[in-house]
Amino acid sequence: MSRTKAINELKSLIVVAPEHLRADLRGLGLARQLDRIDRLPSASAATIEHRVTLRTLRSIAARVRFLTNQATELDIELAALVPQHPAGPTLLGEAGVDPSWLPSSWSAGLTADAFATRQRSRPWPVLPRWRPAAANAPGTG
Repeated sequence: MSRTKAINELKSLIVVAPEHLRADLRGLGLARQLDRIDRLPSASAATIEHRVTLRTLRSIAARVRFLTNQATELDIELAALVPQHPAGPTLLGEAGVDPSWLPSSWSAGLTADAFATRQRSRPWPVLPRWRPAAANAPGTG
């Protein structure tokens, strides 16, 4: 949730940024916007509005990156912890729990290091997909 709020804040700031900054970021996906923000020049002769906006963009971009990395690290920890928990297999067997959100390394036999490397290469973490339990599924009553 915090990551989503930070992304929304970044996108909102881009919308109201001075045109010369906005033009450099318009039409790019999030990962490319984050990279571009880091490369935007910061001239001491620029207007105060430009410098403050650029500083704020960089701050929010850093927060988005931090939260993305944190979520990836937590996904890795959960991938190791859920199967070890006594209720893990039972939980995963429950109707309405979609095991496809679990890291694919569980079934692919990847090592924890290989999984971590693959997760870090993604621009954002894969989020769980909720599926209704059979009793609550559309058309079942």
